[in-house]
Amino acid sequence: MSIAYPLTRKLYLAIVFCGASFSAMADSYDDGLMAFVQGDYQNAAKHFESAAMSGDSGATHMLSRMSHEGKGSIANEPKAFKWNKQAAQDGVAHMQFTLAERYRNGKGTQRDLDQAVHWYQKAAQQGHHIAMEKLAYFYEHGEVVERNAKIAQRLYGIAASEYDVHAQKGDPAAQNALASMYENAKGVKFNITAAVSWYKKAALQDHALAQYNVGRLLMEGTSVEQNIAEASYWLEKAANQGLLQAQAMLAQIKQEYGTSVAMR
Repeated sequence: MSIAYPLTRKLYLAIVFCGASFSAMADSYDDGLMAFVQGDYQNAAKHFESAAMSGDSGATHMLSRMSHEGKGSIANEPKAFKWNKQAAQDGVAHMQFTLAERYRNGKGTQRDLDQAVHWYQKAAQQGHHIAMEKLAYFYEHGEVVERNAKIAQRLYGIAASEYDVHAQKGDPAAQNALASMYENAKGVKFNITAAVSWYKKAALQDHALAQYNVGRLLMEGTSVEQNIAEASYWLEKAANQGLLQAQAMLAQIKQEYGTSVAMR
């Protein structure tokens, strides 16, 4: 009994301290959520960092999200990359995709296409359809991985199916992405009518890239009938949202066709 008592006391103390640590971690996370909801991103970041340092994966996820959105003191890229990588290592699919994008674009870290593909694969294995589309590009062009058209088309096909689900629900980003796949025959058969239809659905929701794409097709006049007036209309909308491609195309129209012919 004299031996069992100190062991029992040690176990009790361990449980007490472990419980206190868990409670503090939970309090920090909850305080972070409260500050986040109230728009106090500086304090939200402090609370989330405290919880993340104690191993709270939810706090790590929130830090990565805040860094991606440029909120709070973690808006600087190296720190954003740090929390993004931690969340990715914790198995959060969206964070794995975001980390792949960081490696691909050299954002907050050195550009590393091998790491980009690695994290795209991780996210794709969890069903992240945008990661599948990005990964398909590497298989299609034989970058980092060995070129494999069958794998590329299979990944494009799965991504297109998922985009279709979200597009049907009215998501403008998914509508634009699905339109692009129809235009370029990625995972689906070429269908310019469907492409224009989905581009316009997204454009009507003020999606800048979709507005540009509608304007681009109408200006080029190769797959659809050329309409410079309507092209200018959509390109102006995209340009007013700061899209450089749209601004450049508008300048080209002005040079080739004179003053603005946009619909009013």
